[in-house]
Amino acid sequence: MGMSPKAIQERLGAAQGSMYHHFKGKDDLAAQAIQQSATSFRDGADKWLSASGTALERMRGYMLRSRDVLKGCQIGKLAQDPEIAADPDLRRPIHETFEWLQFRLKSILK
Repeated sequence: MGMSPKAIQERLGAAQGSMYHHFKGKDDLAAQAIQQSATSFRDGADKWLSASGTALERMRGYMLRSRDVLKGCQIGKLAQDPEIAADPDLRRPIHETFEWLQFRLKSILK
């Protein structure tokens, strides 16, 4: 969240008005990006957790899946951002994703 709208536009090579054509402002852009990250995380996790095999095999597949560990957890990083943590609307998709993951893991173990 520490990036200005101008810096975002420059990084994307977008004209000034184009961001505001698609988003109400920086907060709306952040909310959409966080929601997209949460959806991507869930889709990736669900691929492993819904695979065939025993509960242990599915959970092991999820936990040991190939990933760039230096990038960290895409949702965990967002949860640690002070600006996101302070904003209930930005925090909501992260909270919902952690609840979803907890539910999925519990359902596998039943």
